[in-house]
Amino acid sequence: MIDNFETQQELVDFFDGGAYEENFMGIIFDPEEMIEKFEAGVPVKEITKRPPLPDGMTPWDMLRN
Repeated sequence: MIDNFETQQELVDFFDGGAYEENFMGIIFDPEEMIEKFEAGVPVKEITKRPPLPDGMTPWDMLRN
């Protein structure tokens, strides 16, 4: 886990924007892909941006067994 917002207002905007209600669970991500993007110079802000849920999936689908 990381602090993903530079300001308190960004955090407030995230919660006010409905993204948390849509997906309170978080996302599944590939750490190797994240490292590759970071090493390629992709800005951290872009790498850590939370994507929407994939079509047809619910927050519960983000759990791995």
